[in-house]
Amino acid sequence: MKTYNHAFDLAFEVRGSTSPSGEDVTPEQMAQAIFAKVKELLACGEMLEAVGCSFDTYEEEPEK
Repeated sequence: MKTYNHAFDLAFEVRGSTSPSGEDVTPEQMAQAIFAKVKELLACGEMLEAVGCSFDTYEEEPEK
């Protein structure tokens, strides 16, 4: 059976930065913001609306 890989985007925000370019945002802050956004979207049932359609899809190679 063919299987496919689909790419989606998820927007999130990191609050409290003191840099106009966001250069002081840490990977930990980003991860925390992503986890919070996913939790929020799952709780309100809006995950599919938030990520929209896939933008890159390809057929996966069969596992050997």
